[in-house]
Amino acid sequence: MNDPFLLAELLCTRLCHDITGPIGAVSNGAEFLEEEDFSMNEDAMKLITDSAREAVSRLQYFRQSFGVLKETGDAPLSEKKALVEGYLRQTRLKLDWPDTHTDAADIGISQGFSKLMLNMVIIANAAMIKGGTLIVRLEKSGMDGKQVRVRGEGDLVKADEHVVAALRNYLPEEQMTPKSVQAVFTQRLAERLGVALSLDHEPNYFELIARK
Repeated sequence: MNDPFLLAELLCTRLCHDITGPIGAVSNGAEFLEEEDFSMNEDAMKLITDSAREAVSRLQYFRQSFGVLKETGDAPLSEKKALVEGYLRQTRLKLDWPDTHTDAADIGISQGFSKLMLNMVIIANAAMIKGGTLIVRLEKSGMDGKQVRVRGEGDLVKADEHVVAALRNYLPEEQMTPKSVQAVFTQRLAERLGVALSLDHEPNYFELIARK
């Protein structure tokens, strides 16, 4: 990545796109309340409540995924799991992340590694066209290593070619778009952490593995 400003601009574009939906729905619900048809009030309030909850969940998630985190100590994985649950609440994905693969696994990962994991979830979620199951596993790797697997399984899994190229670290800068920038950022984050990031995908699954 030769131009960090381009990366920042594309990330901002992507983030704004992802929060526009729920914020716009809150605005629509407020407009419904201003109308004289009181029969719509209950539906409008539900729209506002659900959309506001989704917007807050996404903002909290993005803060952990892209913001500055303290570098000391292990990440509280139960809290990260709750973040993922909130992020996926309005999607068609079911989360499969047992407690035995959070803090109870006794395989601590750093705050930076957990940040990488949250970004892997964003990418896997985008590939699940018709929904399905998102599987998160924290495991030992080799003698002293550790790995995080994020795997999406469903009836239709589609990996954009530029996203795949970015994850495999051969996407030219001039081909970067708001759609592929998430993968570029995730690959750069893995490099910064000294983590090997690999991808495997077929029409019915999409799996990212981060090993350290």
